[in-house]
This record gives sequence, C-alpha cells and structure tokens, in this order.
Amino acid sequence: MRLRNIRRKLVEVQRRYRRHKRSRDVGPSSVQDEGDDSDIKECINLMKKLRPSAENISSIKSAMQKTFTSRRSWISKHPPTMNQIFQEYPRFSDIPTLLDTEFENIFDGKGDLFIRRWEASIMPKLKAVAAKGKGDVTALIEGMENQTDDEN
Repeated sequence: MRLRNIRRKLVEVQRRYRRHKRSRDVGPSSVQDEGDDSDIKECINLMKKLRPSAENISSIKSAMQKTFTSRRSWISKHPPTMNQIFQEYPRFSDIPTLLDTEFENIFDGKGDLFIRRWEASIMPKLKAVAAKGKGDVTALIEGMENQTDDEN
C-alpha cells in the first residue's frame, strides 16, 4: 500500500500535512482604498482619459494605487476577461511598469519573481500559442527572438 493511500484514510488531525485554505485576500493591508465609491470611479475615469506621457505618469500611478483594493476585489468576485480588465483599466496596456507594480502589491516583496517567471516559463508558452497563429504573428515571434538575442 502506498503512503498517499494510507494518508487518505487518516483523520485530518493525524495528517502531517494539512491543506491550508487560501484566503481571497486582495493584497497587503498597507494598500488601501482612499475615499469612497465616487472617488474610485473618478480615479478610473481619470486613468481612462489621461494619455500616457511624462507629465501624466505620476497621476496615473497614483490613481492605480488608489483603486488597487477595489480592482482586486472586482477581479476576485466577478472574474472578468482580459478584455474587460483592459477596457476598465486601459493604462495596463500602455504603461508596462504598472503590471510590475500590481504584481508587487499583490505579492509583497516578490516583484523580481514576476520578471524571472515571465522569461523562464511564460514566454515559451506565449511563443507556442503564437506559433499556432498565422501571418503577422510569425513575424512578431521572429522579431521577439531577434530582440532577446540582441539583449544577451
């Protein structure tokens, strides 16, 4: 009889390893919404209207920080599609550092892990999915590979 079969029959308190229930916490407690629902909607509208430029970056980052908790709550309670997220928060696609900041806020102190995992595991998967595409996607993949070769 295998060990995993024996563990399966044990009572929960006798098991050495227990499954910990993951909370649906929206991130560290240090990042909180500032203001009420109308302020959050105002910040979201501000982010939608402002175009990414050197003058607007600080305002956009501030608005993203203010809406962090409500955004995480929205994503966890009503799982939107990527298109819905980008429609509600279009600056994610315009300003690449916002994704890094979002990851850092969600997983406190592990911001560099996002970049390492991106290059090690996510990029090959994206390449595989994109390779199944046609036309312009192939040219983009070749351009991306040339770019990473230049960086090394």
